[in-house]
Amino acid sequence: MTHVGGCPVKIAALATTFALCFLPIHRGLAYMDNVYWLRIHGRYGLERVDPQGGHAEGDGPFILVVREGIYSPSDTVMTRVREYAVSGDAIFGKRRDTWFIFNAEETDADAEAPEPEMFANEADWRRALDALGVPADIPLLHPDDIAATRPHRELFPYAYILFRGFLGLSDLGWGNVFSVAALVVSFALGLTKMGRYRLGISAIGLGTLAGLVLAFIGTERSSCALIGAGLLCWGAGAVGRGVRKAVLAIRGRPPNESFENVQL
Repeated sequence: MTHVGGCPVKIAALATTFALCFLPIHRGLAYMDNVYWLRIHGRYGLERVDPQGGHAEGDGPFILVVREGIYSPSDTVMTRVREYAVSGDAIFGKRRDTWFIFNAEETDADAEAPEPEMFANEADWRRALDALGVPADIPLLHPDDIAATRPHRELFPYAYILFRGFLGLSDLGWGNVFSVAALVVSFALGLTKMGRYRLGISAIGLGTLAGLVLAFIGTERSSCALIGAGLLCWGAGAVGRGVRKAVLAIRGRPPNESFENVQL
């Protein structure tokens, strides 16, 4: 007679392993969907600050950056931006504790961006805007409100490098597709009569392939993606094997019988 009393405990332990392996992968990739880039004028745009993306918390909530191309690294022009507006070549707005005006007139790509002009109070800032001929009725905009109206691919161009938006999915979306497929296949292999060691090697291999996709996306936690994905698929195969044994035991069948012949 096959003992199945420990099966729920094993499944609970494997589920815990799933969670512990998934969290570092998720944390390593989550920052990619937090740090968007909002183009506001020519080469200039606003980037949301996220400490996981390499920014200091004191630089937030947004930084004004210049970027030569959508896949090029950005150079910081100004930090601590809260709200902004654009009139002609002038980018102006409010920082955390000051007001600013920035001349975004296009110059030679090799030339450094000019320094923004800072103002300690709103009255001086308004007078400077009047001198530039900026209409007084232009409202300041919050970047999150404008970002909500822009397509995902425009806000996260670096999230579409590997697969180029194939079928409308980002690189992270395709990484999730490969990961889920590897988990499903590993679980299905566990339902077969495949031996324990062969199953483990096959499942870990599938997970490693899925982890490579996640690593190529560009996450800073590539080792977590590789190790975690392999362990997740190994756990999925073990759960499938445990389900097979439990069903066979409940039906009074020997553990080495083909699962396909069991009437559920």
